[in-house]
Amino acid sequence: MLALVAEMDGDRPDFIDVADMDGDGDLDVIASCKEPDRIDWHERLDERGLRWKEHEISFPENMGYSKAVKVRDINLDGKLRQSFLWLGKLF
Repeated sequence: MLALVAEMDGDRPDFIDVADMDGDGDLDVIASCKEPDRIDWHERLDERGLRWKEHEISFPENMGYSKAVKVRDINLDGKLRQSFLWLGKLF
């Protein structure tokens, strides 16, 4: 996890969550950043968590800034869903 923080190039995540985003059996990280305004999920590439690949999750420009992010199996169907919060809006 420390290697991931070092790779974030100055991004300061406001909220993070961990989940197996790609179904490979290890925990990945999803982060919501206000500065710069973006949401990324970081794919863990090795067993020790020393190498990561960043994937940006796009959203419409007029949404304001991202406030929070959560990853859960919301309806218990075995599939993870991401929930994002923008200034009081839940998507």
